[in-house]
Amino acid sequence: MRELLHDLMSRFPALRGQLLESDELAPFVNVYVEGEDVRTRQGLDTPVDEGSQVVLLPAMAGGAMSRGQSLGRG
Repeated sequence: MRELLHDLMSRFPALRGQLLESDELAPFVNVYVEGEDVRTRQGLDTPVDEGSQVVLLPAMAGGAMSRGQSLGRG
């Protein structure tokens, strides 16, 4: 997995800050190989075979409301 991510980041350098922190998987991104979270396997040392399905899934969270917006209550 580590080699695959480094190859991807060499092609798309802006991904580095979103995928890694201190050369480890960033806390707000999930990576799956064949449907299994790499964190429950061998982390970035999880083997990726040719033809394996790899999913990079950034966490989605919150946001900020602008002035004048409401939560629709009341």
